[in-house]
Amino acid sequence: MQMKQQRQTVEFNRALIRMLVEERNLRYLTDRDGDYVAIMAMEECPQKLFTIFAASGVREDVFSITMRVEPSPEMSELEALRLVNRWNTQRRWPKAYHTENGFALDWHIDLEMGISPALFADMCDTVMMAAHQFVMELNPGQGRGMAEVQDLFRALLERLREGR
Repeated sequence: MQMKQQRQTVEFNRALIRMLVEERNLRYLTDRDGDYVAIMAMEECPQKLFTIFAASGVREDVFSITMRVEPSPEMSELEALRLVNRWNTQRRWPKAYHTENGFALDWHIDLEMGISPALFADMCDTVMMAAHQFVMELNPGQGRGMAEVQDLFRALLERLREGR
C-alpha cells in the first residue's frame, strides 16, 4: 500500500524512511549510521542536492532532511546571505544557510509521538519540492518559472506514487 493511503499513526523508524526513498524511486546508499543518502538533480539547473534522510537523537526519533547544494554558484558573501535571509523570511522550510562550503538546506522534526505514513510522505515531498525551488532561485532566468516547477514536481511525484 502506498504511503499516501496509510493514515494510521505508526512509530517513526528507519523503515519509514526507507519506505519513502523507495516509493519515490530515489537511488540511495546508506551510511555507517544507517541514514539514507541520495543525490537529486534538475535538468534545468547545474546544481545537485546531496541529500541525507536521517534519524537522530537518543531514541532516534528526530527526523531530518539535510541537503548540500553542489556546486554552489559564485557570489559574494553579502549576496549569499541576502538570498538565504530572503528565503528564510518567505519560506517555512527547509531552512537555508550559507557557509564557506556553500549553500545548504535542512529540516528537522521530532517524531517521538509517531506519525502517519501519509503525513510523513506529504511533508517530505513538500521539503524536497521547496529545496528544488531554492535551487531555481540560485539560477534566475534559467529553466522554468516557480509555478511551472511546482506543477512539474507535483506531476512527477504523482507518477512515482502510481508506479509509472
